[in-house]
Amino acid sequence: MAFISPNHNNSAFFAKQRGLKVWDNLDSFLDAIDVIHVCTPSYVHEEIVIAALERDKYAIVEKTLTGYFGDGSVDFNGANAPKQTALEQAGASVERMRTAEKKQH
Repeated sequence: MAFISPNHNNSAFFAKQRGLKVWDNLDSFLDAIDVIHVCTPSYVHEEIVIAALERDKYAIVEKTLTGYFGDGSVDFNGANAPKQTALEQAGASVERMRTAEKKQH
């Protein structure tokens, strides 16, 4: 596991407490990982997720992809989505969970 934050003092403290490696450069961070869980303010989601996908990384992002001000014009279909299969599988998993939940009620 690794950790990156724009506030290096906070991230260094957090990482040291948890035995994580801390990074201060998004490009080198993304080059060193396989999966990123984006836990940032919504307005920077798009930049981080696109950078990860361009490096053929798996990206988990909560809330919106583009944030409040992003234009959302990026095409995540076909060849432009390196992890399209993973996205389809994740969607199928969500549908299976919803179906199972409905059967229980």
